[in-house]
Amino acid sequence: MSEHEHNHNHEHEHEHDHCHDHDCGCGHDHEQDHDHCHDHEHGGCDCCSKDYSNLREHEHHGFMEEHRKDVICLISGAVLFAAALVLEHTVGAYVLPVCIAAYIILGHEVLLKSAKNISHGEVFDENFLMSIATLAAFCIGDFPEAVGVMLFYNIGEMFEDISVDRSRDQIAEAVDMRPETVKLVHEEDHDCSDHEDHDHSHVHIHETPAEEVAVGSILQIDPGDRIPLDGIVERGEGIIDTSPVTGEPTPVHAKPGEKILSGCINQRGQFYLRVTAPLAESMVTKILNSVENASENKPEIEKFITKFARIYTPIVCALALAVAILPPLITGASWKYWIVTAITFLVISCPCALVISVPLAYFLGVGAASRAGILVKSGKALEGLRKIKIVAMDKTGTLTKGIVENTGLLDVDGDASTDEKTVTFDELKDDAAPSVAEIKRMGLVTAMLTGDKKDRAEEIAAEAGIDEVKYELLPDEKLTALNELRDAHGEIMFVGDGINDAPVLAGADVGAAMGSGADAAIESADIVFMNSNVGAISQIMKIAGRTGRVAKQNIVLALGVKAIVILLGLIGFANIWLAIFADTGVAMLCVINTLKLLRAHRG
Repeated sequence: MSEHEHNHNHEHEHEHDHCHDHDCGCGHDHEQDHDHCHDHEHGGCDCCSKDYSNLREHEHHGFMEEHRKDVICLISGAVLFAAALVLEHTVGAYVLPVCIAAYIILGHEVLLKSAKNISHGEVFDENFLMSIATLAAFCIGDFPEAVGVMLFYNIGEMFEDISVDRSRDQIAEAVDMRPETVKLVHEEDHDCSDHEDHDHSHVHIHETPAEEVAVGSILQIDPGDRIPLDGIVERGEGIIDTSPVTGEPTPVHAKPGEKILSGCINQRGQFYLRVTAPLAESMVTKILNSVENASENKPEIEKFITKFARIYTPIVCALALAVAILPPLITGASWKYWIVTAITFLVISCPCALVISVPLAYFLGVGAASRAGILVKSGKALEGLRKIKIVAMDKTGTLTKGIVENTGLLDVDGDASTDEKTVTFDELKDDAAPSVAEIKRMGLVTAMLTGDKKDRAEEIAAEAGIDEVKYELLPDEKLTALNELRDAHGEIMFVGDGINDAPVLAGADVGAAMGSGADAAIESADIVFMNSNVGAISQIMKIAGRTGRVAKQNIVLALGVKAIVILLGLIGFANIWLAIFADTGVAMLCVINTLKLLRAHRG
């Protein structure tokens, strides 16, 4: 790896004032309110969400450096909170001023964010709930309880930040392979197309920013260098480790004419690469963008959380108000008791466990796929895989190798003129049959859509173990056949690689393209298998399955605990400390549950 490349992941910066126009799941409509930004270190919405995009701006500082202000406030507030408890149980004086100081230190950001959101017309978020609950506790004289809510809320937020940072760092290290600079060979100094005896002793290398390199430029690739941009080998040879892009550990021999993707690593040899795509269109950027943009096209489950939060939080606030007022008015019961119960309701109702853990699960799923050499362009595509009932595949280049080899020269018409004799090998890929069997073991129907003749199509389908085959299809007929399969079996995934597959990829519920395929197919697809293996189909299915299960586990855990604590509160067995656990504690449990995806996907 070049000395200018290996430090890349340590040179990102936070973009504190970046405004994300998507809906985070908290109830804010960011598309209609582009000014609703804030200075939280992770970007996203003021109320609760963490932003898992912008990996390229993320700077890998130590924990203390990155969270210095939060840590200072937390420690200071905790010391004052402890002092207030001691004073309350000893001299009984000075409790209120100490609690006020602690509350301002711990809760000033929450209060400011709540006021800011209200000014934008957005009332019901966790900042509002925390503000109302703690201020109400102050009003009834429960000063330490008010400070305690803010203290443990801040502790929970910090642990969530640590967890999110950890997951984001691991994903960033795996997928952010973009170079800062490249070794550009000046055109006047070096012509790679010259003969083998060309004198390269005076080649001049210019360290040039990668984004400034034009298509057609020549780059020098030394042993240990990461391939900075997509290109074709012009001269020289190397042994390439493609695993960072394809997930496949088998080294590839790079020789003149060989297409090389950016992000791979040159293990041995030196060669010159002619650039075929600028940085913005290179594979390293596509991989990074697939992870960064995964949250833009949200899964249905995340959209459900968004709608749920908009209804759920106001209802709980109304119930809390009713709990605080109606029992004392109707039965003459203690106002303080029922106000404390109402405060418990408010603290419990914070939906941060849901709006943090569900997006985090899909973010980790997309990142895990990238590490396995599978580009997933959105969380919605990952979720869509869980609904698939049938997997349809193209034949040539998808199930088969489709290799064309020149075998020699053929004499034409018995004279001196000759022509190349070519033989096409359309053999089944080595992993095709076992991979199709694995797909079928997952309970999915398999089909093949091809333009090939009936006999050859049925022969390949039989070898691969395909359930259904449709042959002699023109591109528009492929789409018709796809729709017929969907009508017969349900949601369909199509895997292809050719230009003619682009309409079918776009028309499928989930479209997947082989990385070795045409650009049109790759652009049309929701998912790209960089290693071009059939086995990647079942692999991404498993990743999607684990991701969806964890997201649903978090929903059940969060809502279940909250419901239990609310019932306990109604019958008098819950207090403010149990409410804090139902909010902050459950949020931390959900994040911990989500982080197990890192281990599962890595395994």
